Amino acid sequence: MLGLGEEQAKELKEADIKAQFTDDNHAVWNAVEAAFTAKYGEGAHIEKIGFAKGDYRFPRQDQGRHASAAGREGAGG
Repeated sequence: MLGLGEEQAKELKEADIKAQFTDDNHAVWNAVEAAFTAKYGEGAHIEKIGFAKGDYRFPRQDQGRHASAAGREGAGG
């Protein structure tokens, strides 16, 4: 949350966000943005940062794949 101190940021609660869900608004981001504006006013700014599913890895899964591949390479050679 840009332009807010830590204490101000803590003022935004789950209930504030839940209150923004309506029959016309089912999107989480829209509810967060509306709650933010309602709490801090039109001059406050919040950024949406997206993450693609392929932008992260789970170390245990990666280790297992690498270990299996290494075992296959060593077995044949």
